[in-house]
Amino acid sequence: PMEQIVEQDLELQAVIGFQGKVEDGLVLHPDNEHIIYPLGTTLVVRHIISRTQQFLRGHDNDVSVVQVSNTGKYIASGQKTHMGFQADIIIWDFDTLQMVHRLKLHKVLIQSLSFSFDEKYLASLGGQDDNTLVIWDIESGKALIGNPVGMNVANRVTFYNTTSSKCLTIHNYGIRVWDLDLIQKKVQYSEILTGTIKRIYSCAAIDAVDQNAYLGTKTGDLIEISLVGKNYKRVGPGKQLFSQGVRCLQLLANGDMLVGAGDGTIAKVSTHDLS
Repeated sequence: PMEQIVEQDLELQAVIGFQGKVEDGLVLHPDNEHIIYPLGTTLVVRHIISRTQQFLRGHDNDVSVVQVSNTGKYIASGQKTHMGFQADIIIWDFDTLQMVHRLKLHKVLIQSLSFSFDEKYLASLGGQDDNTLVIWDIESGKALIGNPVGMNVANRVTFYNTTSSKCLTIHNYGIRVWDLDLIQKKVQYSEILTGTIKRIYSCAAIDAVDQNAYLGTKTGDLIEISLVGKNYKRVGPGKQLFSQGVRCLQLLANGDMLVGAGDGTIAKVSTHDLS
């Protein structure tokens, strides 16, 4: 016989004031006990179990991006500001909730941030008025490399998972792989060509061994590229596009990928054939 499903009301545990305006703005800390999210100019660090919260204040305009490092040791947040003014990045120490560095270089908007796997470096990307990629030394708070990212506006920067000398930027109509020489403070990039496929890339996920990357597009499809060969591999899913574009991607340990679409859909996609 078919199992009977008993409907019952879910009990509400807690409510937070979260608008969802900041992409990837609700972060679960690696300790699995805290969530971190922006609230205007402030960062909220909320303890899930005790339901208490602390506020990180240091930005003078709305927070535009927030990232947590691999072990959870650091939080980095960036802001927007007015035309012509510098937009700050702040690195916070999670244990003390104190400001470690205030990083000033970019103008108008911080678009994207990424910690290196070893938590030694922070990559930052300015918005379209700035369009510069900067690599920061976290210990000293100094900028090691600053480089324009080209004509096509860059939307995301992501460090590789096994090396801090490579990162990926995704653009409106472009993909670049960057080789960072952090000793000589030099940088080189390679364009990854996708033939006739022209896309605005919105999000990226790199597999654990830095072999392949998966990119979500505003069109609502997924692109797979090889980071080893620096070439385009495939596009999917074949059957149907994700409505209102792919907004976020997360790779799972078993080789599947969770995809979040603009219409609120969450789907599981196989990385083997993107279906």
